[in-house]
Amino acid sequence: MALTAQGPDGFLEVNDDFIGVDAGPLAVLGNEITITLRAKGDAIIPAVNTTVLEAVDAQGRRILNVHLPWSNSRVYWDAGNDGSAYDRIDKAAATANIEGQWNHWAFVKNVATGSMKIYLNGTLWHSGTGKTKPMTGITQFKLGSAANGDVPYPGQLDEINVFTTELSAATIAAWKDRAVDASHPNATNLIYSFHCDEPVDSHILGNAADPGARAWPMGTVRRNRRRATEIFQTAIASTVRPDLVLVQGTYDAILDTVLINENVPRPLLTEEHFTISGNNVLPVDTLFAYLGGASYTYDPAGAAIDSTAVASVTDVNDTLDYYATPFEVVENWEIGRYITPYGINLSLGPQGFRWTFDVTDYQYMLHDSVDLSAGNQQELIDLEFEMIEGVPPREVVGHQRPWGGLSSRSYADLSGDVALPPVNVLLDPQATQWSLHAPYRSWTQ
Repeated sequence: MALTAQGPDGFLEVNDDFIGVDAGPLAVLGNEITITLRAKGDAIIPAVNTTVLEAVDAQGRRILNVHLPWSNSRVYWDAGNDGSAYDRIDKAAATANIEGQWNHWAFVKNVATGSMKIYLNGTLWHSGTGKTKPMTGITQFKLGSAANGDVPYPGQLDEINVFTTELSAATIAAWKDRAVDASHPNATNLIYSFHCDEPVDSHILGNAADPGARAWPMGTVRRNRRRATEIFQTAIASTVRPDLVLVQGTYDAILDTVLINENVPRPLLTEEHFTISGNNVLPVDTLFAYLGGASYTYDPAGAAIDSTAVASVTDVNDTLDYYATPFEVVENWEIGRYITPYGINLSLGPQGFRWTFDVTDYQYMLHDSVDLSAGNQQELIDLEFEMIEGVPPREVVGHQRPWGGLSSRSYADLSGDVALPPVNVLLDPQATQWSLHAPYRSWTQ
């Protein structure tokens, strides 16, 4: 049997951007899913956090996610969300699994059985049970980054497929080195199939499973192609084989070369344009273009021997300033502190304890409507204010907090003047008296 490969075999270089995907087909996602892809991470992995794909619902809650890997070298597969949390399995990966070479990954979940699995190069690599959170409600889907564009995947991606069923281990192993086509046993369950074989100057990523639901490489995502000696996944069996005749003799070998000119399209560039509308930033246009600058001619050794200026337009990436939706500013002040006795099953007696603090200097805050909070909610507290009729001994004209508002500080930092270093305090010129109040901090034993 002979094997032949026809047509280009392309892949994507994600760089620091992402691929936006039409999320419409994921509306039919039910209890099962299998995502297969090939990935080759750059040498910067695993020093950085990465996300190879993420899908979220209308509330921004994660439904699907793959970190390949996170900066701790662990691969994370998240699938399903019940509104409070998502299901997850994860495992530490060897360097060869995540950078420097092409690897085939398959991510599987079955809600009915509670099973989640990860396959690496056709072999079950990790699994988990009891994972029953639903995978419904997806409205946004991105490849090469998180749903908000953060933590992009620094590497190359190819042959990305999404099935609405759990593929068997045998099927995953049989197709790990093949491009998915109509002969796949689960082809009817395929909702995305990105072969990444479009012309290198195309801004659209075609979906062989659903041509109407495409994807768009954004920003500086690059297309590339494998050389003839690197092609492996598009090979098909052929009924035609070469007719070879082997002869033996003495010959003179002559090596000859032919110089071939190859035109390389300029790198793709996709820009998103935004504007301010009320209290929000809204996208208004997407520009599909190519990088400007100079076009170079290289000799067979790769040295530039000529250049031509390419007519281009310079766009400036500026900052958009806007006001978000107004909200109430809440400022917390601590007017007293008392730490109750520590102890499990502690009893304060039938009447409890009573403490009285003088908060006269805070009376200018304690009027109109005030929210009061006390303690860590572990005891019942009866809070009362005792009003003394008459003229206050003094009027407060200023109140400063030299070290800022409420925060948590360690005893070591407090003792070493790290958390509360010396500061200069400006005195209010309208005042005739000044005082320093430290928070009440005492214990009852």
